[in-house]
Order: sequence, then C-alpha cells, then structure tokens
Amino acid sequence: MKLVTDIKNRKRIKQKWDKKEVISCYIMIALPIIGFLVFTLYPMIWAGRISFFSYDGIDSHTKYVGWENYKVLFCSTSYWRTWTTNLIIFLIKMPLEMLLAFITAYMLTEKTKFAGFYRTMYYLPAIIGAAIVALMFSNLFDYFGVINANLLRFGIIEKPINWFENTSTSMAVIMITTFWMSFGTNVLYFIAALSNVSKDVNESAMIDGANGITRMFKITLPMILPMTQVLMLLSINGILHLGEIVLLLTGGAPAGTTYTVQAYLMRYIVPGFGGTSDLGYMAAASIVTSIICCIVAVVFNKIMGKIKEKY
Repeated sequence: MKLVTDIKNRKRIKQKWDKKEVISCYIMIALPIIGFLVFTLYPMIWAGRISFFSYDGIDSHTKYVGWENYKVLFCSTSYWRTWTTNLIIFLIKMPLEMLLAFITAYMLTEKTKFAGFYRTMYYLPAIIGAAIVALMFSNLFDYFGVINANLLRFGIIEKPINWFENTSTSMAVIMITTFWMSFGTNVLYFIAALSNVSKDVNESAMIDGANGITRMFKITLPMILPMTQVLMLLSINGILHLGEIVLLLTGGAPAGTTYTVQAYLMRYIVPGFGGTSDLGYMAAASIVTSIICCIVAVVFNKIMGKIKEKY
C-alpha cells in the first residue's frame, strides 16, 4: 500500500513539474511570438489589404480600386529599373566579395602573425552605423575629397571626378561602400568554415601526393560548401535589402538611376524621405517585392541543392 502511495505521489509531483516547465517555456517564447504577431504578421496582413485601396493615410479618403495598384506597378518602368540596379550589384559585387573574403580567410587561418588583430580590424566596419558610413564615403568621394586629391597627386586623372554625376561612378561608390561594410563579416564566416576542415584529411591527401590546388578543389571547397551556401544566401539577402545606404549616400542620383528596390520603397513610403500620398500603391509594391525575394531564395536553394548532390 505504501509503495502504491509513493508511486502516485511521484506521478503527481512529476505532473506539477511538467506544468511548471511548460508554463515557463511559454513565458520565455511569449515575447518573440508577440513581436512576430505585432511587428511582422499584422503589418503583412494590413499591407496586403490596403494594396487593393487608394489610401493616403486619411480613412475618409480611402477608396477601393481592386487590382489597379498592381496593374500600375507592373507597368512602372521606375520600379522595374530598380531591380536592374540590384542585379548589377549582385553580378559584380557578390562574386568579387566572396572570392576576396575566401582568400583573406584562408590566409588568416594559416600561420599569420597578428591574425587576431587582422580579424578584428576586418570586422569593425560591420558594427558602424549606415549613416556614419555614408557620411565617411560621401566625404571621401566628394569633388574635393581625399580620393580625387590622391588621384590627382599620382597623375591618374587630370581633373577631379564628380562621382555622383553619372550612373556608373555612383554605382561604383555604392558597391565600394557596401563591400567595405560586409567584407569583414564574410571573412569571419569563411574562417569559421575553414577551421572545421579536417586536418587529417588534408594530411592524408598530401601523403597520397595531392598538391595544394587539388586539395583546395577536392577537399576544402566541398567541405565548406554548406557554410558557403549560407553565406551566399545572406549576401543575396543583403543585396536585396540594400536601401538605407543608397538613400544616404546618393539619394538615387543621378535622376533616380541608382535606386535599389528597397531604396525605392523607402523613398516613397518613409515620410522623412518625402513619402508618396498613395500608400496603397506602395503596399502593392512591397507585396510584389516580398514575393520576388522569396522566389529568388527558393531558386537559389534549389540550385545549391543540385550542386551539393554532385559532391
């Protein structure tokens, strides 16, 4: 009888403990869930709804227009031109950035003096705010800035360049600035990936007569492929969300040709940047942009999945 009572008491204590544990778990995840519902899910539902209306922020002026906002958007050359800007940045910046970050990380994982100091210095730009970075590089590439002064000093140019006067030079400034901001983060990711490459496998390959290039393409690169996939996805995501630095650095100049997608949306939604009066149209643009970003992510993961299968 005593044994049965002890078993019942243990079950009762366990049930109480489980309930307390469950409650504590719900309390810990309550704040992120509330944040997601309030700051992510609700704005998405609101934007989806308001995209079918002509809305200027005043409820009495709201008018249902159906798919008109989407029709205007798909015929808008200014919106689709921003995707061209993102594509150019992707095709030029991302391959160069990935290659240089990998080479730098590979050098820092070898026996390099002051490797810790270099890692810290490379990462510092990532913690500097976009406004400060934009101010720094706008001064560097100013007509009377340091870049022009040094180019004149070494005889590379005959007169100062107005970097923000034409599209090509403005785009160059944007890519240089964003490269400087994200390069250190990419280096740290590659260092983490290279640190997990088995030294025993490399040593075995050396004993079998494999040279450095063979070990690089047959061992190192395949083993860091999962991390490379994550890093490339983060890089693509960063390029797709490139907005505030463009507004702060060039403001879309000249004539809006350097607007990225996110810069275009921020320019016409955020009041501080001279927002538009038709929030319904911009809500439609945001919805379409989100869908395209999701499609890009899915296609990228499919491609990387096929590449992984080969290795």
